[in-house]
Amino acid sequence: MKKKAFCVLLGCMLVLMMHAQDISKYEYWIDHRTDAIVQTTASGGDIDLSLDVSTLVEGLHSLTFRAQDTNDNWSAPLVTFFVHTQHGADNHVSNYEYWFDHDLTTKVSASTSDGVISIDADASSLADGLHSFTFRAQDTDGQWNAPLVQFFVKSRNGIADNKISAYQYWFNEDFEKAALITLEEPATPYVLDVQIPVDSLIRELTLENTTLIEDEEGTARYGKTNVLNIRFQDLNGDWSTIQSDLLTCYMDGETSVTSIVDDTQYVDYHDGIINICNASNSDCNIYDTSGKLIYQKKNVSDSENISVTRGNVYIVYIYLKDHVPVISKVMAQ
Repeated sequence: MKKKAFCVLLGCMLVLMMHAQDISKYEYWIDHRTDAIVQTTASGGDIDLSLDVSTLVEGLHSLTFRAQDTNDNWSAPLVTFFVHTQHGADNHVSNYEYWFDHDLTTKVSASTSDGVISIDADASSLADGLHSFTFRAQDTDGQWNAPLVQFFVKSRNGIADNKISAYQYWFNEDFEKAALITLEEPATPYVLDVQIPVDSLIRELTLENTTLIEDEEGTARYGKTNVLNIRFQDLNGDWSTIQSDLLTCYMDGETSVTSIVDDTQYVDYHDGIINICNASNSDCNIYDTSGKLIYQKKNVSDSENISVTRGNVYIVYIYLKDHVPVISKVMAQ
């Protein structure tokens, strides 16, 4: 049935190509065997082929076909490829093998009688990090499929066993003075409930570097707004994204903290571009999650467009004149 349907399709294609002319005869041959061309007259322009391919070796072959119309014009040859196999519908997976990365010395070979494959691969000897898993299978005809490759990450601690082991904090852009605190007992979830010393920030306050800031009660006091940055590390040594809060220090020794909320009035992200808008005559700094300064400009005009890498997280500082800094976290998706 497959061969008949295949040949009827060829006939339809030829009729379309030869337009209004009738087919008077046709010829065909297998592979490049032009010495074995079979030529037949056509009755009524219909073609129905049934080919005997039992003598062909197993594998890929080609069938070339062309037809002649009543004006003795030949069509261009049509070539169709097919695979000859002895098993056909009875073919199934009989053997398979797999290995890690590009190391064929780790290759594991196995067989299956019913074509069902279940793999429990031992990755315990692999180093932590990104790895590849390559798999291929062989059928009962001895043919191998193209290798299938999957990537995975091996870590010392899986998601279920991973915990917070340390945290780090620093003020403003002074990452070089970041304090690293290691937890005696790693935990998850972990709630940070500690007193972070700000004496050094208060000691630096003078009338020259402070401004009048309204506190929560509406009282104007001399103070300076800083940025408190915190990030957390897990047992695998990976760091979280940076979490930031605004920390206001007053000359009388008191402090107040306000959580940062993304301010879309000044910062917008679209298609790999961070747009600084409505920030005329301000200063702008952009940092990545490691604290590295990747962009800096003073006296921004009405708007600035900065190209960034998709998938990364950036922290944007906009220093408006005589105002508390505007801070936004931008996920470049």
